[in-house]
Amino acid sequence: MAHRSYHSWSYESRDNRTGSIQESEQKRPRKRLSKNVPCCLFILFILLAFSTSASLLTFSAFPEFKTKSKQVDLGDISEGLNSFEVIAIDNNVSTVELTLIPPPHDDVQVNILTSSTLPPLSFTTLKENLQISPLTKGHFRTGCNILSFDQPIYLQRGSSLKYNITSSNHEVINQLCYFSNTSDYITFLVDYTFKYVSKFCFNVSGNAIIDITINDASPYYVAIDIGDNTNISLDITAIRFYYNTTMLQDLSSQCSLNESFNFSCIIKICDGYLCDPTKNRYVIVETSHHNIVLKYDAHSTFYFKPTVRLILFSCAVFLELIAVAIALTMVYKLCKKRGPQTEPKCTCKGKATSTRFIVSHFIGQA
Repeated sequence: MAHRSYHSWSYESRDNRTGSIQESEQKRPRKRLSKNVPCCLFILFILLAFSTSASLLTFSAFPEFKTKSKQVDLGDISEGLNSFEVIAIDNNVSTVELTLIPPPHDDVQVNILTSSTLPPLSFTTLKENLQISPLTKGHFRTGCNILSFDQPIYLQRGSSLKYNITSSNHEVINQLCYFSNTSDYITFLVDYTFKYVSKFCFNVSGNAIIDITINDASPYYVAIDIGDNTNISLDITAIRFYYNTTMLQDLSSQCSLNESFNFSCIIKICDGYLCDPTKNRYVIVETSHHNIVLKYDAHSTFYFKPTVRLILFSCAVFLELIAVAIALTMVYKLCKKRGPQTEPKCTCKGKATSTRFIVSHFIGQA
């Protein structure tokens, strides 16, 4: 009976082994499938991270090639610090081109400077007295400018002109007008039917004081329409603001313009992808003792400003760093799992089976 008992136990153990092998073979595909899911998600994340960073880099370098043009009328016959003009540059501007429209003067000279800081404003006071007597009967129009009868004065925003009018005839209405362009000024003087914009004209009778506040930087003319048989005395005071460039530490010369051989100047404001938006943001124009006209062209290379480009670039680099860090972590874990292993459980099971076999063998023989 012991021999039968041994053989029945051995047969039963073989059946159990066969069943466990079949069950393990059925479970292997599911385990392999579950192991592949993290790998697929990892690859998908890496592809998504790199595609997003590539899109951000593309948008940050999106070209615009846009040009803004305008004409700048500045300067007058005076000399010194009063003839400085400052042009502010936008952050997305890459180059600035200044072209001199030559006036009928051979000795005109324009110096172009740049600075990262705005020059402070200072002011000076000019005074002049003009005596005007009509040369003809009826209404009489003439210029009454502080620098000269027909020469404009260049005034910055915040400057002012004050006209103290003394009239010999208090019953006659006189009209004083100021102009920011030459064509309207000349038309007003030669065409007595020309009616200028009312907000720039003042109708006065007898003695009066007129204050003119300047809102935009430009050369300004002043003219007066005097009534019949009237003498006018004008006491003119100009409070003139100007940019004081003597206090700048980073003032740098770029080029000089003149009518003889050099009409244009190109200044590079931003000569790279990630430019410093705080440098070379102001172009300073120093004129000679003439009124000049400059054509100002601002060229933009990129659609976004440097600050936005820097943010997009940083986000792209950050995403790539995260993707690389996750990739290295996953590779490290996979390498650690695939390292050399001892399989103690299999050895123990094998020993246990052998021990049972030996014990049963001895029992059967007994």
